[in-house]
Amino acid sequence: MKKIILLMVMVALSGCMGSVKSGSETRLDTPLVIRDFNDVSDDYAARPTFVSVVERHQSGKMLSIKVDLFGADSHLYIPEEAVPSLLPMVDKYLEWEAMASERGDQLDKEIGSVSGWGAFKLKLHFFSGNVDRHYLVIRQCAFTCMGAESEDAFYFDRKGAEDLRRLLVQLGDGSLQTLNTDEVYQ
Repeated sequence: MKKIILLMVMVALSGCMGSVKSGSETRLDTPLVIRDFNDVSDDYAARPTFVSVVERHQSGKMLSIKVDLFGADSHLYIPEEAVPSLLPMVDKYLEWEAMASERGDQLDKEIGSVSGWGAFKLKLHFFSGNVDRHYLVIRQCAFTCMGAESEDAFYFDRKGAEDLRRLLVQLGDGSLQTLNTDEVYQ
């Protein structure tokens, strides 16, 4: 019982820290596309993907990636403090993707995990759809990522991983190109 109460307190406190500032979301013009498996076409299909940058109270900025996973909207949140840890993992995927494509290998291998927003972790995985298609899979899960396979999975092909990497670099160095539309449309 004590563990449950402690868990609830931790979740409540983590939600208070770094909460999103109202009206701070700014949509980004980016080619980033997330893929999801479609049973009908038996393929990982491109899904409508929308990327925004949001300001958090006392915690800086964060990428908000919204995707329609065949009927259900899902959000992937990447805080700027996660960028230094995420970039080497995305680079590892790009390295493995090139090797697996050249060698004809198929892998299903964890790359690593990093703290995400609040009580969430981001778990990165390398997954081969077949010998020609390899995906970076990111799962956003609470605390330890136990049972993460039941969480929404965000699939990036090589181009998507390169686009994500570019966004992460820009988030980390503060060069994301945003336009405050509230200043334009008064």
